[in-house]
Amino acid sequence: MNNTIRQNMTRLLSLVMLTSLLITSVLPITSVEAANFTPIKKSAYYWKNFTLTNFQDRLAKSKDQGIKVLYVNIEFFLNPWLDQRKSFAQINNMINMAKDYGISIHAMMGNTTWSDPFTDEIIYRAFAFIKKYNDTNPFAIIEGYHLNIEFYNKPNYNDSRHYFTQNFIKFSENFAAEVKAYQYYVPQFSLSTTIPHFADYDRYIPAVDYNGYKQTLFDHMAKIFNNLPNSNLIIMAYRSKGVGEDTITDIVKNEFDIAKNRFPNLKIILAVETIDIGDRNVSFYGKSRREIDRELLKVHYDLKSVKAYNGIAIHVLDTYVDLND
Repeated sequence: MNNTIRQNMTRLLSLVMLTSLLITSVLPITSVEAANFTPIKKSAYYWKNFTLTNFQDRLAKSKDQGIKVLYVNIEFFLNPWLDQRKSFAQINNMINMAKDYGISIHAMMGNTTWSDPFTDEIIYRAFAFIKKYNDTNPFAIIEGYHLNIEFYNKPNYNDSRHYFTQNFIKFSENFAAEVKAYQYYVPQFSLSTTIPHFADYDRYIPAVDYNGYKQTLFDHMAKIFNNLPNSNLIIMAYRSKGVGEDTITDIVKNEFDIAKNRFPNLKIILAVETIDIGDRNVSFYGKSRREIDRELLKVHYDLKSVKAYNGIAIHVLDTYVDLND
């Protein structure tokens, strides 16, 4: 090989390396994922009522951002005055639309009181609705059920912290058993439940006795979900930086350590915030999508070898996909 050829090959190699570096540092996350063949498992919250209005646009933008699962609020459909046949037809239409974009639909319900005795019946009623829909629409099923019950945010929580925490654990255990029984018929069906990142400490949410063990909320919930196939604990890791001190990965380190040592089957999704909640350290609000995606990519590559890590959930869909690059 003469010197001219060797010099040209050296220049070409340098150009390729520089181009790769520029792609990694400048382009949005979708390009980075494609280059590295390890995409983030993204899901997102869609709190708007389950209607066709603007839904196709939401799906197209979700696909562009690599979102594979949408948690969709279905409370509207529990209205007893609605014609259930028409509701089922509408849901079927939307699920088939989502399938065209490679997106799965999980039903979502959320209220701070819905794990309490008597008020929890709406969660079971929604589950009966999901099962009946799936039975009659086997080729366009609702593939999961997401519960967003932030019981610690109810106005009277401080009056009976132990009581409300125990209620939530008992409800979660009983409902997980219902889902596990249903998985005999629909094995791919998934349950996910949201808990805060501070659920692993005996502080605002106290450690409580349940089934003979005094443990933190995270420990109790991890035990439940460790035994439930295809399901996820979603931890609200609300920070606006990916790695470092007081960041997304930093505030969930203990949960992943516990999972590694005690709950080998547990899967954890990290939720991030994009709406304005008044704290720029907690929410990505005000940042561009490119800035958000860079931080999420840092999280993904920091955790991708961690067995329990199972992706990132974005709260909420509209805020995220409508951002400018």
